[in-house]
Amino acid sequence: HGFAITVAGGLIDVARGQATDPLLTLSTDPVTLTALLWAELPVEEARREGRLRVEGEAAQAGPFLALFPAPVPAAVRVSARLRGLSSAQ
Repeated sequence: HGFAITVAGGLIDVARGQATDPLLTLSTDPVTLTALLWAELPVEEARREGRLRVEGEAAQAGPFLALFPAPVPAAVRVSARLRGLSSAQ
């Protein structure tokens, strides 16, 4: 139950299934993937612990994961907007 993710021309396309001739393949569980995506767990640590298997161009794992930044909590977004409003007055 994998996903094929294609990054090209500034766009990211995600589809269920296997990629054809992938540059990079990451194999992990959902909890580890979340920790990697949200920068709570370094790639090399996950690999050492056996929580992540990387095939292909391993140097691309970090830059690839950085394409998916953690969401900003709503309270931070609202606070930032309010600061912007108060400085506009």
